[in-house]
Amino acid sequence: MEGRLSPDERRQVLAEARLAVADALAGRPPRRVEAQGALGLLAGVFVSFHCSGDLRGCIGHPEGDQPLATVVPTCAVAAATRIRV
Repeated sequence: MEGRLSPDERRQVLAEARLAVADALAGRPPRRVEAQGALGLLAGVFVSFHCSGDLRGCIGHPEGDQPLATVVPTCAVAAATRIRV
């Protein structure tokens, strides 16, 4: 696969990240995402979260030890909600 997702796979992963952030902001528990297709790939990720064009947060998980279904939503929520000084 060489680290590349198709446009449809990218949209799928991005949609799961957005749903995870929306759930977290609404106080809902994390959803369980099926690790099928691209979401089942074990990969490291880096997530950037922008708000009104400005960088709000970013976080990475470089180890390829979790499926995208797990690591992308987790990192997206962390980038969107955690504040470090």
